[in-house]
This record gives sequence, C-alpha cells and structure tokens, in this order.
Amino acid sequence: MRDYLKHSQFASRERGKGGNYYYRYHRSTSYYPTVFEELAERYDSWFDGKGRDLYREELRVVEKSLKGCPKPWLEIGCGSCRFSSPLGVEFGLDPSAELLSICRERDPSIQLIRGVGENLPFLDNTFGTSILLFTICFVRDPVRVIKEAYRVISHGGRIIIGFIDRESPWGRYYMKKRDTSPFYSKAKFFTLVEIENLLREVNLTVERTLSGISTLPTSFEGGIDMDEKKNSFIVAVSSRKKLFM
Repeated sequence: MRDYLKHSQFASRERGKGGNYYYRYHRSTSYYPTVFEELAERYDSWFDGKGRDLYREELRVVEKSLKGCPKPWLEIGCGSCRFSSPLGVEFGLDPSAELLSICRERDPSIQLIRGVGENLPFLDNTFGTSILLFTICFVRDPVRVIKEAYRVISHGGRIIIGFIDRESPWGRYYMKKRDTSPFYSKAKFFTLVEIENLLREVNLTVERTLSGISTLPTSFEGGIDMDEKKNSFIVAVSSRKKLFM
C-alpha cells in the first residue's frame, strides 16, 4: 500500500473494530462524524435484508460496466466493500473506520485506507480505474472528488460513477425520505446530465451508460406519478484519460 501513497510517512496502520487493520492517512485530512460511522452495522445489514434484490441488480450492472476497464481498480467510498469484494477491486478508500473494519473482515485481500475523496492520498497516475458507487451524492465537493479521481488514474484509465438518477422512481422516493432517513437526510442526488457536466471538469465525457432497477418502490406518500419504464440506477463509464490534454 505505501508504494501507492503520497507522503507515505503520514500513513499509519491502525486497528479497527474486531482487531482488523486499515491504513489511515493523517496529512491534511479531517474526519467528521457521519451517520455511516454511527450506524455502520445497520447500513451493512441492509444488503442482506430489505435491499437484497436491489443490491443484486446493482451489482450485476456494475460488473457489466467494468468489463474491459484497466486495473488496478480503486473504489472511492468503498463503505463495507459490498461491491469491492465480489467485483475484485484491489483498493478501497472510505472516511468511516467502522465500515472499513467490516470490509477488512469481509475481504482481507483488499488494500484499505481511511481517507476522503476530496483529498486522495495516492500518487498521480496510480490506478487504471476510479470507481464511485453511490458516493457522489454524499461528498462535500463533487467537483473536487472527480478531479482527484481523475488525477490518480493513469493514461487510458477510466472513471466509473454509479448513482440513483434524481428524476427516476427511486430517486424521487429517496428525495421524499430525506426528512425521515438518517442515511439520505444530507444526500444530493444527480441526473445523468449533471454527471456528464462533472466529468467535463476533467475533459472526460460519458462514453456509455448502463442501467438497472426497473422495479418501483413499494410505497409512496403523496401519490407520486412514476414512469415504470425508466430505470433508476445508472452507471456512467467515462472516456479514457489521454496522455496529453
């Protein structure tokens, strides 16, 4: 791991919950208490409970989108590695020590570091693909995160962004739940056009998209009129990073 880091002297190996280890990067990084830290186990259990079918569909779409993407892969906002582990992602970064501890227990082969997307602790041109799955709606500075995701990929690399479309059935459903859900209370949802605009900040375009989750949420308050034909989960695959811009 240290060979990939900027200022590796600022990285230390720390013990998390259950005795599991992860790296923490100490330089110019502040960690704020988040709901994902406080409710880590509740968040992780969703994938085996109510969210099981949605998760399987999302995983299928992401797996398909990653075909042909250069390695090594970095997941920014890896959480408890529900995607990193089955997809074979080699490196994961997340600000939550609790989620990283769950991830380490789930898959010890993944190289983990505690950090934030706005200040990635990695060297330039290190990875083949930067992956952000449901991360972009929770970060403080989306533009800066995209610029950092771009900085750490090498020539020919890609950025993969998976998100719930704000104008889709599930996007509208989650928007309505922001007042009651601890996880979505501060989330900012995006449309595909807005994701395209973010990628333009680093002179990339959306080369292709894949989508899934055509099923509707089971309950709505207020009788929202939904388009049943519109998939809610979108994965945007960027064009390749060029050697000279």
